[in-house]
Amino acid sequence: MTADKQTHIFLSYARADDDPDYDNPRKSLVRRMYEQLGKTFTVWWDRETLPSRGEDFTPEIERAIRASDRFVLIVGPGAVASKYVRKEWELALSLCLPITIVLRAGDYPIIPAELGGVHAIDFRPTRKEKDALDDLINRLHEDAPLGPAVGVKPLPKAGFVLRKKPFEDAKTVLLADEINPAVVSTPSATAVYGLGGIGKSTLAAALALDCKIRRHFKDGVLWVEVGQTPTITALQQTIGVFFGDARENYQQEDTAKFALSAAVQGKQALIILDDVWDHKLVERFPITGTACRLLITTRSGQLARLVEGADIRLNVLTPEEGAQLIAGRAGGDPTDARYQAITRKLGGHTLAVALAAAQLANGHADDADDLLRLLDKRMRGEEPFKDLVLKEEDKDQNLALSLSLSYEALTPDLQRRFRALGIFPVESTFNRALLAAIWGDEDADDARTPLKTLEGAGLIEPAADETVSATGDSDSEAPPPSKIAYYQQHGLLRAYACALLMKHGELESTFGRYADVVTVQADQFYELPLEEWTQLDPLLPHVHEVGDKLVRRWKAADAESPDDTLLARCGEFAWAVTRYVNNRPQVVQVDGRNELHGMAWLYIGLKTYQKRDEKDREAPMLNNIGRAWAILGERERALECFEKALFLFQTIGDQSGQAATLHNIGGVWNALDESHKALEFYYSALYLYTIINDPRGKAITLTSIGSAWSSFKQWQQALDYYNEAMPLHKEVGTRGDEARTLNNIAYVYFNNKEFTKVEDALRQAIEIAHEIGIAGQEALFRANLADMLQATGQTSKAIQELEMAIDILKRYDLPYDAGGGNVKEYKELLTKWWENAPKP
Repeated sequence: MTADKQTHIFLSYARADDDPDYDNPRKSLVRRMYEQLGKTFTVWWDRETLPSRGEDFTPEIERAIRASDRFVLIVGPGAVASKYVRKEWELALSLCLPITIVLRAGDYPIIPAELGGVHAIDFRPTRKEKDALDDLINRLHEDAPLGPAVGVKPLPKAGFVLRKKPFEDAKTVLLADEINPAVVSTPSATAVYGLGGIGKSTLAAALALDCKIRRHFKDGVLWVEVGQTPTITALQQTIGVFFGDARENYQQEDTAKFALSAAVQGKQALIILDDVWDHKLVERFPITGTACRLLITTRSGQLARLVEGADIRLNVLTPEEGAQLIAGRAGGDPTDARYQAITRKLGGHTLAVALAAAQLANGHADDADDLLRLLDKRMRGEEPFKDLVLKEEDKDQNLALSLSLSYEALTPDLQRRFRALGIFPVESTFNRALLAAIWGDEDADDARTPLKTLEGAGLIEPAADETVSATGDSDSEAPPPSKIAYYQQHGLLRAYACALLMKHGELESTFGRYADVVTVQADQFYELPLEEWTQLDPLLPHVHEVGDKLVRRWKAADAESPDDTLLARCGEFAWAVTRYVNNRPQVVQVDGRNELHGMAWLYIGLKTYQKRDEKDREAPMLNNIGRAWAILGERERALECFEKALFLFQTIGDQSGQAATLHNIGGVWNALDESHKALEFYYSALYLYTIINDPRGKAITLTSIGSAWSSFKQWQQALDYYNEAMPLHKEVGTRGDEARTLNNIAYVYFNNKEFTKVEDALRQAIEIAHEIGIAGQEALFRANLADMLQATGQTSKAIQELEMAIDILKRYDLPYDAGGGNVKEYKELLTKWWENAPKP
């Protein structure tokens, strides 16, 4: 933060601590402070800005604090006794404003305990005022960065109880470097563990939103939802992209780990891995040796112990804590013995107590005595939900007791809607449109009232905003009109909802509505350009859930005559997600071999089109499956798919499909070093692209032909094709292809010894690659430039470029195919150049 007139300072003080003659600088300290600070900063002081104010905390004051960059609190006996001064600094604390304390009178113990961690400046008469003022101005000039909090689960708006001991224990460990810089070894991971539903995620969220935590982790606090069946590369990608890395560096687990290791170098961030089930997963997030830290939540104490670092156990609520939670949600006295009794009956289970509080708040129980009676009655009767099919780790008698009362208080329609939530994957969020679809509402507006009713009952809660702002203001009552509100549900509630859904025989009908709406929404992968796909991230868990369940249903169906509805659903879904599978490749192990996550979705689509004799879809699906195999380096499999696709395209007379497939076949032959065969297919593709007037297809094919001629050392022919492709690349905006073509042109010029043209072409290619984030290609282009510079005697410049290429490859640990070289190869070359370089 630059300290100048753009920096707004709020002066908070009590008039009782200042001289009544506030206009007289000789008498009024605050007047002198205001005038001196005003020479450098923009200062808000009520005597000047709001002279007619009374003793109340007004909306004008709140707006002024929210608009400020720094908050100066002048502490004296009057300020300590003033309710409105307390409201001012409490608001500043909630907004994470940097607070600077000035001790005007009294001694240090009078400073409020909540501000005890803020170093106060001595402004008492015993100190020379000029020195104190210089100290204050210097303090206000200091940077006070506040790391963004991204994806953090929101804290409950009512009934939140901070578990002070585990909170402070975890905070002390996370801030160990700051609290005691002499600590020899600071744990890189902190694990918070305890029963499901007792508040581990809430504790982690409180830590994530804590101002001191966010100020320490200046590069941000990032929340990553893990769950029982995570896609590791997708989680690694989330973190890498947060730090500005390219998505394509996170396609395979082995390379993704190294890419992430490079991305966190030099960063000071807190990464929260919520709901971890496998301790080995933590190894895939390498932060050792950096200023980053991991905060893990898990149900398993054994897992916490296996993770190297500090362990924080979270126990159930004490009766006193439970009473505070209930009072915060339902009102009343937080020391009410009846509230404590309710907590004890529910075993202190946080989620169960929260549901009980909602029952009181909504009037489902007349009062605390009535709720106690209902709980006793239920405990004497049959065990709630005893016949539900649940995993052992999801069962909890206390939660079942409280949930059964909440569930039975709902109308039959609302019970049905609650059950339908069980169709969603546990780690997902959902919006009103998705809810309306699975609930069978004709209009999303029809879901408004049921949604709010379930939210009021504590059965649904708002999901995290993408980012908590620098002022921490993430709790506005209503999002802006353009913003879509998302919701979530606790994993244990989701498990009970799913079990109820199965018990009532509603699983298939609900899944059908779910699959259909997700398929429709997946069409956006075709409608949006790749760079805008981030807005579809909330959809991805639903895409994966529907795709994997459709595959399981296909395998379980009659292979000879699957249900027509299943066929249609599989076909439409596969068609909608094909572009996603090939453009966001995630490599996974299936039966000991590499596959792209989602290839099985494409195959059930292919089988559907074959059974329904839909050649207009079968052909392009074969082509796309071939592309997936090519991405994996399975060239024989790719060639087999492409050849089948070509035959079908020819059968139905689709020239565009033929051209794309011919080009794909040429690419396989080129990868197999069969350039003569590659040229044959490239020329056939070029002929068709010219006939149908497809400039993008033509540009890509012209570049491929040039590369083939280059492999034969036919430089002029290669250059002619490259030069013909360049204006087409620019016309259609394919910048990555433009950069690669420039690199190819540079190679031709190098062989023709036209070195000035080589440098010009490569500099352009490097600029484009860096701008659009193609790290491997940038390394290759720099290494090629280094070769040219060394060949022309410019050793110092060559070494500089090669060192930059090595740095890129080390940061991303890119394989040969992705980077055009490897670190070892470049280092050997660098050593040779250094040895032969002229000595100064």
